[in-house]
Amino acid sequence: MLADESLWDTVEVDANGYFQFDSLKPGKYVIGIRLPGAPSWKYASAAGVPPPAASLYYPGVQNRSAAAAIVLRTDEKRDNIDFTVPAQ
Repeated sequence: MLADESLWDTVEVDANGYFQFDSLKPGKYVIGIRLPGAPSWKYASAAGVPPPAASLYYPGVQNRSAAAAIVLRTDEKRDNIDFTVPAQ
């Protein structure tokens, strides 16, 4: 989601825990995950509607306000956003 919450999207990870978003505009993004057993999300995207609460935010914090924003520049590809999911 954009750091200012003006746009967000949800996606499921693959069998290896990877996800991918294509064609994101340059900007600051916050990434949140839903842990197994947490209430389900509706898989959708929306502008102008608050995003669903996440179990954890990058880099592994519980509060969105403590999340690290990911900055994307024009045509930048990132493949180094790693979460360590705590043992359940």
